[in-house]
Parts: sequence; structure tokens; C-alpha cells
Amino acid sequence: MSETPCWRRLKRLEEEGFIQGYQAMLNKEALGFEVTAFVHLSVDSHTEEVTRKLEEKITLCPEVVALYNVTGDYDFLVKIVCKSIALYTVFIEKTLRKIPCITQIRTSITLREVYDSKIIPLSAYP
Repeated sequence: MSETPCWRRLKRLEEEGFIQGYQAMLNKEALGFEVTAFVHLSVDSHTEEVTRKLEEKITLCPEVVALYNVTGDYDFLVKIVCKSIALYTVFIEKTLRKIPCITQIRTSITLREVYDSKIIPLSAYP
């Protein structure tokens, strides 16, 4: 495929929303980020307003790299990346514990990252 049809196809995929953007994938460890944590949050209210405010507060935090509203024992799953456990502790104390609707915070600190793909399994679904 020549450059022009390729470019047109990419532009169409972008316009149709299949391609949302482009980014460089950085090496956390090389940049000094030693801690990856998954935080399970429970909240006391599930109203649209409370949920929206919580999501806004959490997604503004630079340590937060992913936020999911989930089913099961908890209401939200937050993926956090920090340079140290001390900085993670500060994040919990100064940020999460100050959000009034949060009733429970449970953390799993990763020991090592085994696999983390950003690939969508298109080939699995013909």
C-alpha cells in the first residue's frame, strides 16, 4: 500500500473513533517509578453526582494511571504508579482518605509486572 492510501485509511480510522490517539510507552523502572499498586475502593453512595465527583477527583491525580468502575466486592479499581512506598503513603493519606464518600481502601502492591499488554485482541474475533 502506498503512503497516500495508508494515510487516508489512518485518517478514516481516527475520524471513526477506532484510533483514539498515539503515545510513547515509557519504562516505569528506568524513570524511577518503583511502585505499582491496585487500589480497591468502596463508596457509601452510588448516585450519579457522587460518582462523577469521585471520578473527577481521582482522575486529576498524576499518580493514577487507570480507574475502573467495577462489579463485585468493591466499587472502583484504581491503578497507581509512584516512585516509592513513602510517596504512595502520602497519596493515600492526603488524597484518598480525604474523599468523604470512600468507606474502604484496600491495596495490592505488585511484586513484579509479568505481563501488561495494551493490545486489543482483534484476531481472536473474526
